[in-house]
Amino acid sequence: MISLKDYSRNPGDGYEEQKLTLVGLALVVAKKCHAMILASSKPFYFILHLLDSASNLSHQTAQETSENLEFCLVLASISVAVRAASRQNFVSCLFLLVKSLRKCPFSSLSNEVVYEIYNGLLDASIIHYHKEIFPIGQLVIKENLILSEKYEKITKLFVAFKNLAKFLKNHSKENDLIPIISLLKLDSHLAESLLPCIFKHLKEFGGKPEDTLTLLQFSGEESISEQIYHHLSEIASPLKNLSIGSHIANLLVDEAVLFTMTDSMYSNNDKVR
Repeated sequence: MISLKDYSRNPGDGYEEQKLTLVGLALVVAKKCHAMILASSKPFYFILHLLDSASNLSHQTAQETSENLEFCLVLASISVAVRAASRQNFVSCLFLLVKSLRKCPFSSLSNEVVYEIYNGLLDASIIHYHKEIFPIGQLVIKENLILSEKYEKITKLFVAFKNLAKFLKNHSKENDLIPIISLLKLDSHLAESLLPCIFKHLKEFGGKPEDTLTLLQFSGEESISEQIYHHLSEIASPLKNLSIGSHIANLLVDEAVLFTMTDSMYSNNDKVR
């Protein structure tokens, strides 16, 4: 039971004429819930019901107040406390936090709140299964330039690996190879593992001229570039490949591809000299 007597203001404290607002009451409840979580004194479902009621109270005010910002800060602290222990509890807290942000100007949020939103959106399962959290969360992160840039890079990487998983699981001529080829720059061991899969796909489906161009313009380790030319010669040479279909021929007669190959061959000759 939460008692409001603990939060009554004594005469002489400068609070004689102040009254506990609805948001202030929500803040009292949230702080008590945080204390119960830290002390492990109540089951989480009990605390979650209280937090949900407190969140609904905080939405009753028509104006944004400093108490709304403080309420979000307490929710962020609760989210930190449960994140490592239970993903489901973390998602529940994150959802309440995002819902409460609607009463706050994003530019006024504390770093603790912003970082907790950021940590939540790094969890791929949250983006996939709890799409309602993503739109507001993304707007919050955009207010922080450093986090926004980091999140953009991480998101691009996540999408690339999602495409990689799809590519490795199901070979299809519809697969876009450019995101897969871009992963070659991340790590030489990863590149060595991916190259045979990429050229197997090119041999079977042909791909697009831009796929071959991107491979030929690879700017990573020289040993990887050599392997790219080796694999390309395997599918392009009549001596090594008895069945060069029209799809491979289309790749190799593309003007931009030929120019890039010629330019690279001259560069390699210059290195030998």
